[in-house]
Amino acid sequence: MPNLGKVLGIVTEYNPFHNGHLYHIETSKIHTNSHVVVAVMSGHFTQRGEPAIADPWTRATWAIQSGADLVIEIPTIFATSSASYFAYGSVYLLQALGVVDTLCFGSESGNLEELLHLNRTLKKNSKLQSQHLKNNAHLSYSSQRSNFLETQADETIKLTKSNDILGLSYLEALDRLNSTIEPKTIKRIVSNYHDESLTETISSATAIRSGIITGQSLESMRHTLPDSSFDSLQSIIGEKRNPNILLWQEWCLFYLRHTPIERLQMVHDMPDGLPQRMKQMALESCNYAEFEQKIKTKIYTNGRLKRVIAKMLLGIEKTDLINDCGTNPEYLRILAFNNSGRQLLSRAKPTLPVITNGKHFRPSNPIAQRQWEIDCLAANLYSLLLQNDFRRGGKNYTQSPVYIK
Repeated sequence: MPNLGKVLGIVTEYNPFHNGHLYHIETSKIHTNSHVVVAVMSGHFTQRGEPAIADPWTRATWAIQSGADLVIEIPTIFATSSASYFAYGSVYLLQALGVVDTLCFGSESGNLEELLHLNRTLKKNSKLQSQHLKNNAHLSYSSQRSNFLETQADETIKLTKSNDILGLSYLEALDRLNSTIEPKTIKRIVSNYHDESLTETISSATAIRSGIITGQSLESMRHTLPDSSFDSLQSIIGEKRNPNILLWQEWCLFYLRHTPIERLQMVHDMPDGLPQRMKQMALESCNYAEFEQKIKTKIYTNGRLKRVIAKMLLGIEKTDLINDCGTNPEYLRILAFNNSGRQLLSRAKPTLPVITNGKHFRPSNPIAQRQWEIDCLAANLYSLLLQNDFRRGGKNYTQSPVYIK
């Protein structure tokens, strides 16, 4: 078997795959002197708590066409969770594959030493941080943690940017797992994660999605996408295979209006008092935009509210994710690969079951069974957001990994 060289791990969503992602892959390979790229990627729903703009096999194909060699799906319960759970589940999968040498993530600061310093500060002062969180319960978690770090000496990075927050969570996960994977970071260029305007050649996924959802011509976004992503997106939109976000939002109001408070209180990451407020605002709102405006507070960020809503509709409960990342992913689900990815799989020594055919997968324990059930439900609900024959369910059992020669 040929020597594949160093293996790079990346965590992503590719929602959609744009020029910034292409820059990340190419620059990370150079920065880490790696030859093979393993991407772990969210599935049908993303960390923003929204349906992805294309199904996971399509997005994995974009990745392989643009420099990745193997794409693995992040189970839905981790993919739709806060930064700590999302990062932990992703790093756990890379570690479980048994062949990944480095993890390279994008960050606004681009300063690994500073992020490592922040990680050491949090680790060293964990008890003080816990007390600080309790004393500042009126703030969002990211604000609580950022404010705590500001109380410590020599802190030069403020944790207000999404990728710095996520990067710190990757470092915490590597520590927690005592991982041998070496962390690296590269600085994001041009656009920030939440930027809503299209720039020159690199724009945020948020801006591209916003343009698509509001009916902007895809041709006006061509300069922000690799040709393979552009051509594929053009087909998806033309065939109406992109999800109907308005329908998803209507489901939210429907569910809130008919579901008892006691049931809503079981949803993972649902804070005390929020179910009553959400239910009341759903009754008082004519549409989702009005509901979203009424429900928003300083405590609950828009991202957290959307994640809670996604978990509500997907039936993800507090018992499905143990606090402080006490729950682990239970399998490695392959979405796509090329020849190098296939060779990598043959030499890997995974510590988790590898799924290449959903029909043949037999969960080995109740936790694995529950994670698989939620993944299958996510796929089935996602299908209902499409049109025509694409609305049929059961795709987790009928779709094989995409092999690109």
